[in-house]
Amino acid sequence: MEVAREVFQLAAKLEVEEVTAYSKNYPLILEALGRGMRRWSQIKRYLEQRLGRTLNDSELHRYLTNLANRGFIDKENEEYTILNPILAKHFSED
Repeated sequence: MEVAREVFQLAAKLEVEEVTAYSKNYPLILEALGRGMRRWSQIKRYLEQRLGRTLNDSELHRYLTNLANRGFIDKENEEYTILNPILAKHFSED
């Protein structure tokens, strides 16, 4: 079982590095989603709190659109979810 955990941790590390390569703020969005914040306003509030600054709507829109276009997240019925199962598990465990 320990080997499986190590393999998962390595896979998660690589996935997080890939996401972070696009923007250091993308993992924060995935953190929010992993903690059950699935709506625009919840994600925005979480990012503003973590960044310590106001976030423009256009900036958040760009982040969410880019994550969706890259296949990391999806939006359905005004709620966002993490599509990548490794990232979903990783960010729900933090």
